[in-house]
Amino acid sequence: MMIFQRIVPRGDYYNKKKAMSLIEDNIAAIIPHKRERENMQGKMKALVELISTKKSLLLAQKELNDRNFKSIMITFAELNISPVILSKSMNLKYLKSLYSYLED
Repeated sequence: MMIFQRIVPRGDYYNKKKAMSLIEDNIAAIIPHKRERENMQGKMKALVELISTKKSLLLAQKELNDRNFKSIMITFAELNISPVILSKSMNLKYLKSLYSYLED
């Protein structure tokens, strides 16, 4: 389970457009300070973009080159959004978190 947690991020999976809108709409509830919120929102959106172009969370993490990458991932988990987005070719708009199947 420890290996699984290091590989698979927490949160529900969405398409890119929906993930970006959820980040914009819900981050204010988690980060109250405007400057910190805008900074984190920018990092989260950049990570989603990088994952979609690099096709890998690890490669996107290296490209983002942020020392506080763990805090970005924690914020994604608090929003219940996976930074890994669903591909257009999958014809899915939503996929429940894999962790929800482990808890049932």
